[in-house]
Amino acid sequence: MVGKKCVPVGCRGGGCGFCKIRVVEGEFRCGKMSKTHCPPEALEKGEVLACRIYPRTDLMIECMPQPAAPLAEQTKTKP
Repeated sequence: MVGKKCVPVGCRGGGCGFCKIRVVEGEFRCGKMSKTHCPPEALEKGEVLACRIYPRTDLMIECMPQPAAPLAEQTKTKP
């Protein structure tokens, strides 16, 4: 997927789940990320938040479906 954007930018802190990807190939280290968006069973399948991984080798990734509501709507507070 050279030249194609598939990793949207959200909070950049591992909490919103907006940048979720699946690592198909390669080695990486994980930083702290939301267990809501990346529970242990998801991590076992290579499903991680792009903002919180640190590649150790070249990676091959797959884009994940986007959340139903845009990030701006998810972060709004009710009056």
